[in-house]
Amino acid sequence: MAVGLIGAALAGVVAALKGITWWQALIIIAVVLLLISGPSMFIAWRKLRRRDLGPVLNANGWAINAKALVNTKFGKTLTSLAKFPKLTAVDEKARKARNRRRFWCCFCGLIIAALLCLWLFNFLAPKCPSPLKRYQPAPVEEVAPAEDPVEAEAEAPVEAETPQE
Repeated sequence: MAVGLIGAALAGVVAALKGITWWQALIIIAVVLLLISGPSMFIAWRKLRRRDLGPVLNANGWAINAKALVNTKFGKTLTSLAKFPKLTAVDEKARKARNRRRFWCCFCGLIIAALLCLWLFNFLAPKCPSPLKRYQPAPVEEVAPAEDPVEAEAEAPVEAETPQE
């Protein structure tokens, strides 16, 4: 009977979720997570606001029955960061390899950038008007000069006058 009830409940959930979008499903999942973990998060927040580590230590397996109140000085000692010693030895091979990698990465990046610029220029050049075309004068057609009657007479061959008898 319990298996049938659980199956019916799951079938009802699937039928209800059939007509929703993906963002609505995300909201439903977030709401379910908040309903499940919300009360425990509120209780943990309230315990930590009292600065009592007893319940936290009990949850981690440290069974203490006293209240472990935390003052500011004790809290600072619990939250200090570890200080690592400085390394004095320098690995020359690693530094050279790192510099070589940087060089080749920059070189390949420049080659790719140059190829991209050339591709963009070839792709966009036919679509963009050239600024040089705007300032070029229009081609001048050669027109035959009009004949000047004075020049035409001057250029005409002179016939030799023969004396008349």
